[in-house]
Amino acid sequence: MEAVVCDVVSPEDLLKFEKYSTELAEDTKFEYAWCLIRSNFPDDINKGIVLLDELVHKGTKDDQRDYLFYLAIGNYKLKEYERGLKSIRILLKNEPGNTQALDLEKLIVKAMRKDTLQGLACLNVQLKSEIYIHLSQIHLNSVFHNS
Repeated sequence: MEAVVCDVVSPEDLLKFEKYSTELAEDTKFEYAWCLIRSNFPDDINKGIVLLDELVHKGTKDDQRDYLFYLAIGNYKLKEYERGLKSIRILLKNEPGNTQALDLEKLIVKAMRKDTLQGLACLNVQLKSEIYIHLSQIHLNSVFHNS
């Protein structure tokens, strides 16, 4: 699953689609969105998400599987984990045994936990710093008042 999520589009492929982006058929629009999702640039990934959002509402059930899967990947890459989980869980509701979707769901949940733990660690450091500063001020105030 890591390979799918980390796959990067070549600049040449992206340019090829950008030339014709205003006049794309549904299949080509999906291919363009797929390229954008695989970009390293958040703006490109967002464009891909917008295209996939449009397509998912119009597509057949088979097409929706791919749209939802790549929506989840795009949101994962942007660290929009809740949105990614929403997409992948819609897919899993229709196809509970889809192993790629199950793997992606696990990957998203793991990333959410990791980011949460990192956030808590940063908050812990910040709180300790603020407590230290506050205690230092109390100590300084008591020193000056006792002098």
